[in-house]
Amino acid sequence: MSHNVWFWSGALANMAVAVGFVYLCVARIRRGRVAEHRRFMLTAAGLVGLFLASYVAKVILVGREDFSAWTLGERAVLWFHEACVFTMLAAGVWAVFLATQNRFADPGVVRPQRVARAHRRAGWTAIAAATLGLCSAAMVLWQMFQRG
Repeated sequence: MSHNVWFWSGALANMAVAVGFVYLCVARIRRGRVAEHRRFMLTAAGLVGLFLASYVAKVILVGREDFSAWTLGERAVLWFHEACVFTMLAAGVWAVFLATQNRFADPGVVRPQRVARAHRRAGWTAIAAATLGLCSAAMVLWQMFQRG
């Protein structure tokens, strides 16, 4: 098995844990546990940051994948996955920005409903993209295993 397949296997596990934390976050905020929600979201964001740093190291040490053997369909799955990850990152950064700028962790601050709705929409967009990204990552990895 190539170094790339090992790396992507670990990356899939990392993403699964991050998505798991995100769903724990949803449960916490529904119970009104804002501090726990924040802590779990920061943990999930840390896992995403860990992946990004490890990806840079992987490209430097191992190199990029050779896509010459990939079919158009396999590349399309990868492109879909990359679009999901980009959407997850953009929506996640927007949700964090809204939360920090509006001091969501401070229970004494009254904030406009539109800001809370925008934060919720950004969060759900990130969650949906992360879930689709996890599923498509599993498909990409399965395709890599099929090629050997």
